[in-house]
Amino acid sequence: MGKKEKAPKTPMTPMEKAINQVRTAWILAFVSAGLTAIIAIFSAAGMSLIESIDIFALIDVMLIIVLAVLIMTLKSRTAAIILLIYYLFSQISMRIADPSLMTSGLFMFIIFTAGYFNGILGTFSYHKLKKAEKDNVTSETDDSINDQNNTVG
Repeated sequence: MGKKEKAPKTPMTPMEKAINQVRTAWILAFVSAGLTAIIAIFSAAGMSLIESIDIFALIDVMLIIVLAVLIMTLKSRTAAIILLIYYLFSQISMRIADPSLMTSGLFMFIIFTAGYFNGILGTFSYHKLKKAEKDNVTSETDDSINDQNNTVG
């Protein structure tokens, strides 16, 4: 009884790659919202983990969740761009407000920034591929109609 051979992985289609990039972005957004909510709640309870995050950060959480849902459901390019810009702005302003954070969390900053950037690429690819797919179906339908008209007369 030898080892079972694994079937070779089939390469991802461009659409699968785009959907994975989009999925990564909205998952990271929900993770970010969850972490921010936890820190804001601790802050409201008097245990400030990060000086620049307080209970008003729950407004940020709501915005991030709205953007994540738009990216998840509509593959929204606009929401993906706003999410990255908002994330970068909030990270920079947080680090300016609390210089001790300048180097901490750098790994997470890179992961989230790359994930959100890839999410933007994924949303654009997704819509480009969907449009090409729709154009293909439309041209095939037009060709089919033309073929039928040519055989009738």
